[in-house]
Amino acid sequence: MIDTDASYVSIPSKFASAAGLPLLGSSAHSTAGGIFTLPATHINSLKIGTAELKNLDASINPYLDEVLIGMNVLKHFH
Repeated sequence: MIDTDASYVSIPSKFASAAGLPLLGSSAHSTAGGIFTLPATHINSLKIGTAELKNLDASINPYLDEVLIGMNVLKHFH
């Protein structure tokens, strides 16, 4: 899912667990549904088509069923 109002990538818990993403504390996120504190993580490498982005901050979201792509990824595309 692409979300131009999201600052960072947000990964569903089940995907983060399967990918072995580290838990790095937590961070507050303001959404249309309110403010949530979510576990923070770091993505070493993210491939979208032929593009590969490295060293991305992200959150782990137990309420999502699909990956949400935020502006920290979108800013690399025109």
